[in-house]
Amino acid sequence: MSVEKIIADWKKKNFQPLYWLEGEEEYFIDKVMDYAEHHILTESEASFNLSIFYGKDANWADVVNACRRYPMFAERQVVLLKEAQQMRDMDKLESYVENPLASTVLVVSYKEKKLDARKKFTKLVKEKGVLISTKKMYDKELPGWTQELL
Repeated sequence: MSVEKIIADWKKKNFQPLYWLEGEEEYFIDKVMDYAEHHILTESEASFNLSIFYGKDANWADVVNACRRYPMFAERQVVLLKEAQQMRDMDKLESYVENPLASTVLVVSYKEKKLDARKKFTKLVKEKGVLISTKKMYDKELPGWTQELL
């Protein structure tokens, strides 16, 4: 699935319980995170139903507790985990990923790294959610890509 497809699905109110954004190209990861933060919920819904965590400061138990809450005065809640590559005990999110809450949209940005494909956690992410892996753009690809943006 591509970044554009995710955003198009979100515009149609079609959500998956988990979006894992990983890789070296931060632009695409930031684009999805920004859209999730500012456009999935209305401003009034976001005041109760938007939780943002930063990997370096986040405790895995706090993230899971936020994901397990039910939304208040809205259809869904959004939990953003930014800079997850800095989070300790990432594998402890496995219990939530195995059985995610349908009313929660968890979006995780895991920049400059990729999950180990051999681990059970990675297989669960692929099975239960949407995994986007971005690659660094080469200089020769930039002119064509910028033309698409115009």
